[in-house]
Amino acid sequence: MPYVTVDVDLDDVYSELRDREKQLLVDWLKEDGYLINRDTELDKPCTALQEMFNENINKIKNSYYQLTNEEIELIEKLAKKY
Repeated sequence: MPYVTVDVDLDDVYSELRDREKQLLVDWLKEDGYLINRDTELDKPCTALQEMFNENINKIKNSYYQLTNEEIELIEKLAKKY
């Protein structure tokens, strides 16, 4: 059986998609586990304290490889509480 190889630029494909097709693509990525709802939710209004909390959580998340074992255990204990 012969095979055909086609070189497709994904940027070109994406730019040609309609909004409905882009939403379908998002749905597919969610189904395949590449996106979670948190990734696609609109930013909801929050208080200054919530914003500061979110910033702190992001700092911890982005510093994962710098955390000590004790710090990771502390975070895990806190998460298990909730």
